[in-house]
Amino acid sequence: MPKTDGRFRHGYATKKNEHPLYATWEAMRSRCNNPNSTGYVDYGGRGIKICDRWNKFENFLADVGERPPNHTADRIDTDKDYAPENFRWATPEEQAQSKRPIRTKLSQFSTAELLVELLRREIHG
Repeated sequence: MPKTDGRFRHGYATKKNEHPLYATWEAMRSRCNNPNSTGYVDYGGRGIKICDRWNKFENFLADVGERPPNHTADRIDTDKDYAPENFRWATPEEQAQSKRPIRTKLSQFSTAELLVELLRREIHG
């Protein structure tokens, strides 16, 4: 595989040739690995990781296949990592059923989660 600036080129990352799932893969990695990501508290901040195999986009794509129409990426068990055995393409209805329970009491939140939840409630009012 050709190498540029220390990064392997796989042909999916250029805007002209970007695969439709490349943005999904990047967002997943950001939520789990980047403390500055808006979703980090709910993913990486809770210890959710991505399996080593999926550090390469090609492996992610080979394992999950193309996204079916009207489906989104979903972890079967929301307390487990992103990995082939815990991944499915889900309809909005299926994904709604696998969400973590909504916490309503302030004592149910860590300090970081409380700040995120307060911001969400302010935004969605």
